[in-house]
Amino acid sequence: VADMGYYEEPAILSMCSTHLYATTSEDNFILLGGASGRIWKFNGDMISGPVFTAAEGETTLPISTMIVHQFAHESAPYVYAGTASFPRLYRADLINADSSNAWDSVANIGFLQGGVGDITCSCSAYGLIFLGTNSGRILRYERTLINTTDSEEQETLDESHLQNEYIGEYESNTLPISCLLSTQAQVLAGIGDRPEI
Repeated sequence: VADMGYYEEPAILSMCSTHLYATTSEDNFILLGGASGRIWKFNGDMISGPVFTAAEGETTLPISTMIVHQFAHESAPYVYAGTASFPRLYRADLINADSSNAWDSVANIGFLQGGVGDITCSCSAYGLIFLGTNSGRILRYERTLINTTDSEEQETLDESHLQNEYIGEYESNTLPISCLLSTQAQVLAGIGDRPEI
């Protein structure tokens, strides 16, 4: 369908679509998150961009996960992009995500401010965004409206560590999270180095 080698993109690590939210054919596209830290737009016929590049100083950050989410007080959905190497979170209004001016760094708090490692996956549940990491952390990100007069928002980032009481003799104490799924009133985490959820 698309060969990103032409754009010197080593690998596509994540994708998300505007399809469910598009009101015109121009608003209907797929965002491709690259190992290069670049986000590309694919409209079904051609690739354009990059529309955004995630970086920490001079280091580009692979786009390891993307998710569409709309918090309760928001009037439109946003796309959130999580990164590897340094765990950072970026967002853009979904329909305008093909514009580099639409992207902002968010959640510059806690582990997402100074941590090292990878955000490996994400899911949306209970009005929150859940982020899994290769260090066994599950982050819960929330935005709430605290002042309706000027639309002032507050960001919250809570963190949990997965723990396994039944670690084998040769197993690591760290439970790297490879995938998250929201289903039947719970969030399940797949473990990246063993066949467990």
